[in-house]
Amino acid sequence: MIARDTQRTSAALISVVIACRDAEASIEANVASILAAASRVRHRQVEVIYVDDHSTDRTVALLSHHPVRVIHSPGRGVSAARQEGVRRACGSIIAFTDSDTVVSSGWLEALVKPFVNPHIVGAAGITRILPGTSLASRVRSTERDLRNERILSSPMPWQGWAHGTNAAYRAEALRAAGGFSPAWYHAEDHEVGLLLSEGKGRIALARHALVTHQPEEGLLRLLANRLRNARASARVYAGDASRVGRDHYFSSTRLQAALLLSVLLCILLAACGQTAQWSWLLLCIAGVLLLAYALSYRQLLRRIPARPCQLPAALGICALKDTAIVLGTFTGLLLWLLSYPACKRTLDALSSALLLLLLSPLLLFISIAVIVDSGWPVLYMQERLGLRGKIFRIHKFRTMPPGSEPDGPVWRTERDARFTRMGAWLERGNLNELPQLWNILKGDMSFVGPRPERAHFHTLFLARYARWGERLQMRPGLTGLAQVNGFVGDTSISGRLSHDLAYVTRRSLLLDARIIIATIARFFGISVPESITRLRVPDRGLPSHGASARGPARAGRQRDAPRARPRHAQGSEHTTDPGVKILRRSPRRNAKRGRGRAP
Repeated sequence: MIARDTQRTSAALISVVIACRDAEASIEANVASILAAASRVRHRQVEVIYVDDHSTDRTVALLSHHPVRVIHSPGRGVSAARQEGVRRACGSIIAFTDSDTVVSSGWLEALVKPFVNPHIVGAAGITRILPGTSLASRVRSTERDLRNERILSSPMPWQGWAHGTNAAYRAEALRAAGGFSPAWYHAEDHEVGLLLSEGKGRIALARHALVTHQPEEGLLRLLANRLRNARASARVYAGDASRVGRDHYFSSTRLQAALLLSVLLCILLAACGQTAQWSWLLLCIAGVLLLAYALSYRQLLRRIPARPCQLPAALGICALKDTAIVLGTFTGLLLWLLSYPACKRTLDALSSALLLLLLSPLLLFISIAVIVDSGWPVLYMQERLGLRGKIFRIHKFRTMPPGSEPDGPVWRTERDARFTRMGAWLERGNLNELPQLWNILKGDMSFVGPRPERAHFHTLFLARYARWGERLQMRPGLTGLAQVNGFVGDTSISGRLSHDLAYVTRRSLLLDARIIIATIARFFGISVPESITRLRVPDRGLPSHGASARGPARAGRQRDAPRARPRHAQGSEHTTDPGVKILRRSPRRNAKRGRGRAP
């Protein structure tokens, strides 16, 4: 059943999102196949969403004749278009495919079937590529068929990731992980698979969800795609190399690429050899490796629809393709090493190690003071959500008595009744955060980034703010753009989110330096120019999922407020999200008690 003009999120609704750009030639067949597959889904409605990525042909005009929703995107790439579709989709399950594909009649029904298991967060189908007229396209098609056979013959029902051409995800899990990052113009499906798997979710294999892709004609197009995908995938997996071997994209080619690289190295060393003996030995090794390389493709050469005289040319195409993969992988790793995340991680590790050494006397003094004031333990450890939703244990100096949350998580406020005397002093100077230098050294956190939240509050805020999960695209920070602009502790959640998203969008080493300078200046009470920390923060996309337009606080007014602490930070306005417990001490009681122990 096709849903029209859906406005509300529904558990009985399935959304299908297709990013398209200049797809005039294939869009009619694509729409017809998707509508046919949607009509076969029983007991659930289906909304079909096409996100037009700034097409210049008749794509949008052709889509207007069909019962589908068309969303316009400013042309920032497939990943950004898919993320816009995720933001606008109303279904509890969101399926994805491309505009140059034709899906089978039972595709959608088979793709959503694994979601009866509540532990499944994603599903991956089988994608075929039609053989074209050129030899390169036939090599590509045969290679994909062999890979599909290996996947289907595997006893494992799980996948490491889902190809963007044929995938479905739980909308809640996808949004919680941050969705598709516009920073990844290619290989965005690798990134999403990594996000969901790090969140301990499983991606099931939907064996009967079949999608047929149009042929990739031309050798240059094949090589360009392989170079591009390998480069992007290497950058995605640079932070977790252990996943490369489990990735289906790499598993089918890593042996051939390694053999070919060894052959090239042996030939290069033989050409540079000083003696003929070593040169002949290296050439013999290269010959053996070349034979092994050819044998690794024996199954493909048997299956490829080509004449015997074309088989050497087919092997040459495979060699060029693997060369493109090797070059793309090394290029991607090099770009990652020179990229902002790698440089920032290096600076974080070096700076945190140095500060731990220099501040060790202060850390020892605070530890003794905490013991004298309220006894053991000195440190307080709590689980928080980090990069890509990965759970880590944050370290702080204890500022409250043990067991201060007997009834579940409670939102901490400036006048919290649970603070000890030493804890209140540490909180005023934020000295309780110093042990997080160890988290920065380990790689769980960074000096600058969105502050990490507990899973309980993350779930609450995600239900209220559609873009809350995008904060997980960055490592959480010791300080951030929201904090230096006054959004600390019991302040507006929507205002904090606005600044966090502005930082995620415009992150740079220069912005990090400005935030660190502003943080140090605020700590010592030094005034700094507003230009150091002020950014034009967009007021968009924050309240959602039925939230009011005002949200828990008026972010627009705070954005234009002076740099001094906003009015709501002084107690006139506070977090009012449902389910967030707040313990607040009155000023009169505060003066009488003198010490902030819980009653």
